[in-house]
Amino acid sequence: MHPLQSILKDLYEIFHVNISMFDIDGIHITSYPEVDSPFCRAIKEKSDLCHKCDQAAFERVKKSGTLEIYQCDLLLYEACVPLYCYGTLVGFLMMGQTTIQDNKEKIKERAQVLLKDHLDALVQSIPIHPYQEIESFAHIFELCARSLSLENKLEPKNRSLAYQIKKYVETHYNQSLTLASLSQTFKVSKSTLEYCFKEAYQCTLHSYITKYRIQQACLLLKSDLSIQEISFQVGFQDANYFTKVFKKQMKCSPSQFRKQEYEKTI
Repeated sequence: MHPLQSILKDLYEIFHVNISMFDIDGIHITSYPEVDSPFCRAIKEKSDLCHKCDQAAFERVKKSGTLEIYQCDLLLYEACVPLYCYGTLVGFLMMGQTTIQDNKEKIKERAQVLLKDHLDALVQSIPIHPYQEIESFAHIFELCARSLSLENKLEPKNRSLAYQIKKYVETHYNQSLTLASLSQTFKVSKSTLEYCFKEAYQCTLHSYITKYRIQQACLLLKSDLSIQEISFQVGFQDANYFTKVFKKQMKCSPSQFRKQEYEKTI
């Protein structure tokens, strides 16, 4: 049993609707119950309609970062919420495979192309809830997802917080990067930010940012850009301070480094 399945079981006991968990790529992790409802199982055996609908929902929730309640192509209600670990999106929690009473005949009309055998029995097997109840379930479900995110129970797929911070620095090094701004971006405390990065890379976050900026400056010093322009492009607002940091890192000034690089080419 997946370690989180007991949580999904508890949610099922409250809502009596299917609860599923997916990773960041939309790959199914676990569900409760472990099998789909008879209607949904029969549809999935005949078509990839459900898979496409799920993937579209994941993309929408990735962008919005919030709960979405929607109807699938066959008029069953679903709710999808994002899951985070240390501020990083790691997957999705989905509840659904239910509908309202008024939809049953419409579902039968839409499904008859795919389900010719036992259609009436399969449609009758779909759990029924009033829409207000579905909506209430979804909002409680969202609170449960937030709790899971706050407890950081689901680790990122092949990624860690430290890795995410490192990649963020490497794409935003030309911007203002402070512990305060990064802790806000990753929704963790400054101490967590510093600890996890040092644990993973054996250096402080500040020293990595500085080192990476100087590495980028070395590349730019091979161009015709002025020292001041280069300092701005690698995230320093003061050219004199940039020179001071560069000299400490490289044991020579930016101008001396440029001259050495030029001399290598002649």
